[in-house]
Amino acid sequence: RAQTMGARRTERWAASLGAWRPGDVAAARRLYQDIRRARTEDPRSRATAAADVSSDNPLQATEDSGWGEYFRTAEVRDTIALDLERLHPGDEFYSAPDVQQALLNLLLVWSLENPRLGYRQGMHELASLVFSQRAKDAASRDTGGHRWGHSPAAPSMDATADDEAGLTSAPELSASHVEHDAYAMFAALMGADRDDRCRRRIRMASFFEDPPGKGAKSGVQTACDRVYARLEKIDPALRRHLDEVGIEPQLFLLRWLRVLFSREFHLHDAMVIWDAVIATNDPNDPNAALRSMMTDGGDHYSHYDLLCGVNAPRRVFPVVSEFLERIEVLNGLFRL
Repeated sequence: RAQTMGARRTERWAASLGAWRPGDVAAARRLYQDIRRARTEDPRSRATAAADVSSDNPLQATEDSGWGEYFRTAEVRDTIALDLERLHPGDEFYSAPDVQQALLNLLLVWSLENPRLGYRQGMHELASLVFSQRAKDAASRDTGGHRWGHSPAAPSMDATADDEAGLTSAPELSASHVEHDAYAMFAALMGADRDDRCRRRIRMASFFEDPPGKGAKSGVQTACDRVYARLEKIDPALRRHLDEVGIEPQLFLLRWLRVLFSREFHLHDAMVIWDAVIATNDPNDPNAALRSMMTDGGDHYSHYDLLCGVNAPRRVFPVVSEFLERIEVLNGLFRL
């Protein structure tokens, strides 16, 4: 059932996504901290007097050398940073230096941990909503901690003797560990390490992956085909018209699916839709939302609306509460 907005939303998201074992968020934080340090370490910090500079130096970096990896990482970092600069224009929270830094860190680490897929445009939008909700929850619970969106830098993760004590004793909604928790939740939402046949949880990575082989279709192409097949049954006249004018499903469904409708609704409304999607633990739920949109063939959503451009959904979709009711009803009627 759709969940209402509240200060503990990220706890519900984390539980539904399986972001960490119940009662052991410290382990997930420790894992991220260790991975981030290892993945972003400057090669100069590993250098020793006995190091062979002929095989590992910045002027002649080979593909398998520490410096080669460092420069490849820098290229990925620059790509992510460029996308983050354009993230949710007009919202000061997302342009704050500490938020930009933390989002860059977690997206970089995720891409390095998942080299088969790597970073793809749109992932930064998914991560941003997870991060902002986690930061919002921290602000309401850990009032004395880091104030996200109002600080020049994210909390440091430099190794100290107090690391373990801090991880173990920190509250569940610690403001100092927003980046850690957002990474764990984003990784669970993406589900890159899970097979598509695993039906237990949503797996957003499938909407970013390339086709598995020559002649095969990608996950997002398959989803688009399923939606169009359903549209043929729901509204055959609209389907025929789309075919006649050459409108392919990827033109609008790609972004609906890849960023979970966060561009089609105001962000606070998109959060409520995410509540419904995440709470089901169902990888097909984004498609259920699409069923809801296309089944509503009345005044709210007309043929003209679908062809009018990418911003039409903000104006013509029903209010979020009605939208969620349709998702819930339709989930019980049929599956794509």
